[in-house]
Amino acid sequence: MVINQLLSLSLLLLAFILSMAVSQRIYWQDNSDLVKEIDNSNTLVVLVGGTIDLVCKVEHVSLDGEFKWFIAENVAVNHKEAVLSKKNGEIRSELKLTNVTLDMNEKTVKCQYSELLGNYGRNIWSAAAQLVVFPISE
Repeated sequence: MVINQLLSLSLLLLAFILSMAVSQRIYWQDNSDLVKEIDNSNTLVVLVGGTIDLVCKVEHVSLDGEFKWFIAENVAVNHKEAVLSKKNGEIRSELKLTNVTLDMNEKTVKCQYSELLGNYGRNIWSAAAQLVVFPISE
């Protein structure tokens, strides 16, 4: 009897955690440099020497999670350096890429948010976009 009650409680807890995970989202804030394509991939278009201000937003998460920014799988900004703000139930992180160079062409920029799930591990969400850098022709 006790084992059945514990099993039922465990299944209920698991269902609750899964429903929370499904309802949580991460996405890019609208940006004129960000092109959203049909297959759900994103492209960032910029000229050599240009600047891109990126904002990554996440909803329905705990406030003790961490943002990390990656460029080509290398950590560009960790959670302690990320500019964070909370507005209208969303947590936002900002990254400013300045003086973009041609060697950044086709590199992936990724925003990642992770939070602890008690003793059950971590939830990790990410949004990514590929840089397309155009040279300035004279």
